[in-house]
Amino acid sequence: MKKWIPLLCVPAFLLGTAFHSWAHVTPNVKLHTTREAVARLLPEGKLSLKEVTLEGENLKALESHENWDSQEDHFNFYVSRDGDRKLKRAAIFMTEFTRHGPVVVGVALDPEGKIADAVVTDVQAEPLEWIGPLLRIPFLESFRGKGSGLDLRLDEKWKRGTTEMAQAYGVILANALKKSAQLFELVFRNGK
Repeated sequence: MKKWIPLLCVPAFLLGTAFHSWAHVTPNVKLHTTREAVARLLPEGKLSLKEVTLEGENLKALESHENWDSQEDHFNFYVSRDGDRKLKRAAIFMTEFTRHGPVVVGVALDPEGKIADAVVTDVQAEPLEWIGPLLRIPFLESFRGKGSGLDLRLDEKWKRGTTEMAQAYGVILANALKKSAQLFELVFRNGK
């Protein structure tokens, strides 16, 4: 009987460790559906979908950026064009994976690859506590007009009155915007 005790302890330990890791990720909170976000980000024009799969040179080009850490290689751009088929805006949903679960940011870019609008669509319940204050102030709006070269350091005005965790998530949101602009540049500006 004594020799079975260690054999029973190992599965119990592994099960407890797995449960602890799993239990930290809290339920997803959907702030906006894809449909709602696309309607906000692309308010006019004829819509189409452009699928992008990163591989080869394109993937290497993005991975050469210090901030590019995406675990995904397939993206969908929602594209808005005018009557002459000229690009008005393109929107993408960029997922940032954090230790507290994924955060999804919808980003609209103008024909020059500059950020036109952004909206957080999905976040886990726990990080919502840290992201919420940033959504109540014009944090995402402050990135309008910026492109792939945007600085990931938070301006002092965003540090005042926010917690360290809110500031950390501010950088995560900024990185999602920057990665969106980098991918737009690769797909639409460089034509690859």
